[in-house]
Amino acid sequence: MLLAFFHTREAGPDALTTAITLPETDVLEMHAINAKRDPRRPVQQIKPLTLQRVFNNRHIENLFRDFASIKFFLSRDNIREVLVVR
Repeated sequence: MLLAFFHTREAGPDALTTAITLPETDVLEMHAINAKRDPRRPVQQIKPLTLQRVFNNRHIENLFRDFASIKFFLSRDNIREVLVVR
């Protein structure tokens, strides 16, 4: 099984970027991701992490077309949660 999260619309530069891990069977951890700073580069040259693409339902279905089951859930914060079964 796979749990994936997709933005439903352009979130803008203030959108949080997070990594989600499942360390145990009944625990979900979310960690904020920040661009790693290279001490040799000035702060002005660091590019913030940005949303690369917004996927709609059709794009997500095509992405997981070889899987047995796809279920979509839309949350209040404009995030599409997708549960995929292989």
